[in-house]
Amino acid sequence: MDLNRIRSFLNEAELSEESCKEQLEDLKNWMANPQLATDPLNVVNVIDLYNTSRKCVLHETHKDVALQIRALACFLLKRLISPGISESLDLLRCFSRTGHVLRGTCIDTQVIATPQKCFEEAIEIYKTVGLHHISKSKSGVDLQAICEDIWDAFEGHLCCLPLSSIDEMVEDIQELRMIIPYLPQNAQNFVKLIIKLAESHRKVDSRDCEATLLGTALELIETLDNFKKKSYKRTVLSRLVDVYVEMEWFDKAETCWRILMNPETPQGLVSGVNLYSKMKVYPKAVVLIEKLQELDNYDAASEATRMYSHAVGFEDATTIPLWETLKLNFPPHSIEIELDLAGELAFSKTKRLRQDSCVLIANVARRVAQLSPEQMSRLKKIIHDSSCNASNYDHHEELFCWTEVALLISNSTSERATCRRMMSSAKLKLGENDIALQFALDALKEEPSKKSLFAYFRVLVADGSSTPESLESIIVQLIGCDDFDVYDLVAFGKEAHQYNNQAMVLQVCETLGRLLSERILATSEMPQLPIGVLFQNMAQLNNSQVGVAEEVSIEKFMNILSDMLEVTEKMDPIHVDTSFGPPEVMEWFYGVCHNIGVNTQNWKCFTEAAKIAVQTKRLFPSRATKIHDREGKCMLAAICLRMKALDTLSSNELKEVASIIEVHDNPPHQEQPDVQDYLATSLFMIKIKLNDFWGKHFIEDYTKKMDRESMKFRKLGDYVFVASKTTNTEQKQTIQHMLDLREEKEFSPEDGVPKRIEKCENLTAGQELNLADLHLSVLPSQIMRMSTLRTLNLRNNCLISLPVDFVESFPLLETLNLAQNQLTHLPPDIGGLQKLKKCFIQDNHLKSLPMSLMSCNKLEELFAQHNTICEIPEEFALLSSLQSLSVADNELKTLPKALNSLVKLKLVDLSGNALTEVPEHLRRLHDRHAVLHSRQKRRELITRALKIKSAVKQSLKNHAREVSLALSK
Repeated sequence: MDLNRIRSFLNEAELSEESCKEQLEDLKNWMANPQLATDPLNVVNVIDLYNTSRKCVLHETHKDVALQIRALACFLLKRLISPGISESLDLLRCFSRTGHVLRGTCIDTQVIATPQKCFEEAIEIYKTVGLHHISKSKSGVDLQAICEDIWDAFEGHLCCLPLSSIDEMVEDIQELRMIIPYLPQNAQNFVKLIIKLAESHRKVDSRDCEATLLGTALELIETLDNFKKKSYKRTVLSRLVDVYVEMEWFDKAETCWRILMNPETPQGLVSGVNLYSKMKVYPKAVVLIEKLQELDNYDAASEATRMYSHAVGFEDATTIPLWETLKLNFPPHSIEIELDLAGELAFSKTKRLRQDSCVLIANVARRVAQLSPEQMSRLKKIIHDSSCNASNYDHHEELFCWTEVALLISNSTSERATCRRMMSSAKLKLGENDIALQFALDALKEEPSKKSLFAYFRVLVADGSSTPESLESIIVQLIGCDDFDVYDLVAFGKEAHQYNNQAMVLQVCETLGRLLSERILATSEMPQLPIGVLFQNMAQLNNSQVGVAEEVSIEKFMNILSDMLEVTEKMDPIHVDTSFGPPEVMEWFYGVCHNIGVNTQNWKCFTEAAKIAVQTKRLFPSRATKIHDREGKCMLAAICLRMKALDTLSSNELKEVASIIEVHDNPPHQEQPDVQDYLATSLFMIKIKLNDFWGKHFIEDYTKKMDRESMKFRKLGDYVFVASKTTNTEQKQTIQHMLDLREEKEFSPEDGVPKRIEKCENLTAGQELNLADLHLSVLPSQIMRMSTLRTLNLRNNCLISLPVDFVESFPLLETLNLAQNQLTHLPPDIGGLQKLKKCFIQDNHLKSLPMSLMSCNKLEELFAQHNTICEIPEEFALLSSLQSLSVADNELKTLPKALNSLVKLKLVDLSGNALTEVPEHLRRLHDRHAVLHSRQKRRELITRALKIKSAVKQSLKNHAREVSLALSK
């Protein structure tokens, strides 16, 4: 970096903001580089750079950047110039003038220097040289010119200082006072500057600093001979009085005030009223107010009267007479005075004063023809604000009076109707329903609008004698209004709810729900209110009605639910929060509907509950609700209820049940095998009952999901045999085929391994294999290739051990049932079953559990009862997902304390062990399990509770007897 490059940069025409900022940063770093002192720089080149920065291309395009380079030149000159006085003064001027031009630049561009920094450099040079040496070396015009630059440096520095730097401000002001003799023409601006700084401190409530600056200004005014100081002195003294009063320096304030009052002026009298009011010397303040009221200065007299009133309060006996005197002394301002006084009294805490305010405003309102537009506007504002205040604080009688006054100055039909509606509301709150009704009717006649209908409706709702027909007629009129909107019914419903008129609330909600539903179904336009909450309120009101038959209430609830579900089908999940409401609404409907289904055994309730669950999943796809995936269970409950009445169902009802089963199974749910068997059996029986079993493949199609066991086919064969009595001849072959199948299965041997594997492949896609009860002593080799298995049931066989490659053959296994075998050990690498959740190893000959089992971090259930296990490893505390643990009837003596960390445990069974040490957490869970499953334990718990109850009862009787004896004595 050198001066030639900088000069070239100053004259470049097209530069972006980013490149300018980068250049300034480079220059800043260059300035901070110690090697700069060894660069070949000379004063002439730097002065040339300074002059170039004042007139260059960059000065026209990026003036802020050019000014920063000008500041850079100043700092370079500071390093290069000799310590002579002439050169120092020239540099002072450069810094001072650069600082002033920088005050108008953007802060972001002040990379090299800020205005304050430039002013500080100039002041530093001034203090080094000294005013005495400057006055000796310069004279005449030159001296005045250099003093002007020094003055500008201090003045600019004062303006740049933060308000907290009061000491620096005072120091700069003292320096400026030294320069004033050389620049007497700046005296007036100097005082203005100090007063301006004091005002800045006043705005931030810095009273100490303000007082310091005003005192300095007063001293300056006193020392200046050639300055007309009278008006400024009065201003400074007046402000000092106010500051000292606020700081409660009353002695200083009074001293300043006495100086201010010589001679006596209205401004001084007002300051005196403020002073003596704050000092609580009220008689002296009253004397000053009386003097002011005798002068021809209404503004000062009014200000002083108001100031005194705020200090002593309007309840004081001297306050109101002062206002009356003010009105007598200034008749042209009588209306203004009454408005001022009424505005002050309207918000008083005293009821009498608020009533006086209303009387004053009423008097002004009767002279409405004499009011100017400004006075009229002020009158309306006072009435409006006072009415709002009365309404907010439930001053209903005062609200009526204020609106009665407002009626006097109302010019339009709308204003008069508004007043009558407010008067109706006030009388209604006061319990004067007849008068409230009359005002509501008058408002309705004056303006038959929605607001007037609402006021009339509110009175009728509050009146318990009103008939539902009369209230309904108002809703009909409301709907007939040209500007009617469905949201208007929300306000009507809230009003009915406020007066606890539940029947009317329900009626309004039903009307609102019907209109919203019609709009949504017709236009798919969603409302900006939670319609789900509305339907919930309707349902809650319906369910809480007294004197309504349960059947009627349930039917109405189901209709409300049906309407809601119909509306939600049109709803987009994106707008569900604003147009429907939270998912808890769906959860509430589901809970009520499910409970009704359970209590009444109504299968339709369960189908509706299933619809709720489906819609909830659609509307709230990313939220975990309490009814997630409940539709399957609800549909299953509905099917079970219908199948209980199978023999009584008509053909249409049978077809309906069949369709429910087919819908439930398409797409297929992940149901347990016994559930699938139940559904397939139910559908088979319905088809038989409907005589809908044509074709040779019927039996294969409708029995493939059943448990293909001989007992199952015996039952189905019996059912077909009974049903055959009602069939025609054309169907005999199909029935006979079923009977033959029953006979074949009845005398055939039990299913073997191949059949079980085939069933696994066909029904569960190779994921669930049941080899229970086959008396296997060795695991068949073909199943070791079924790597997709998730559930393997080997219960009740004769297995002594498992193959070496057992674990690696089933990497996806989640449920393993090895119960009721003759196993003496488990595979040592069983921890490789990383997805294992359930492990059943009870009723074997196990003496220990493999250490690797601790790696099954997804294991939730471990049942190892009825073995000969002697020890549970401490590392089993790592089974963080374990919820159920049964090690009953083993040979355990202690359990490691580390098992306390199994915080997810819910069920523990330790019975049948000679345990001497059990972790506290496991002991509590075991005790709870024992109480729940042991009749003896429950009996002991109940017996203990009854004993405690009896003892408490006897103690209370004894205490009562003692109290009675004490009272009788």
